[in-house]
Amino acid sequence: MGQSHILIPDRGNTVHRHACSTAKAGGRVPLFVLDHAPQGPEWQNAGGVVFAGPKPDLAQMAGWRCALEWHGVEEDGTAHGGHCLCCVGRGGLDQFLLAQAQSRVRNGGEPLDVMVVVCPPELVKAYKSQLKSSVFLSSFYALQP
Repeated sequence: MGQSHILIPDRGNTVHRHACSTAKAGGRVPLFVLDHAPQGPEWQNAGGVVFAGPKPDLAQMAGWRCALEWHGVEEDGTAHGGHCLCCVGRGGLDQFLLAQAQSRVRNGGEPLDVMVVVCPPELVKAYKSQLKSSVFLSSFYALQP
């Protein structure tokens, strides 16, 4: 029990250290919302990534325990781009993340030590705010600053 640190390089390759509870308060998985997919085994071997925006290339998806894409759905069933804020909330990204967590538990999937949502830089703050307000999401994930 205690804290570990995850190193997150930004686009300029400056490394920022983020504290993350190894005890996973209440069994929750740390959830990061970033503008890029972190590289390295300390991330990829430990967890999952959800690309909520432009389609990732194969190199960005390689090596993760779980690599997913999310795109919102309009009322008529057609998909928005993953960047659409109207799709975060009811039936949106929070529900998608919740469904993924429940599926891993029910189907005996390998547990994730961390989950990363990758979105366009201009939407990081908005996504964090929307995900923070989700009562459902907080049962499985601990949103990180």
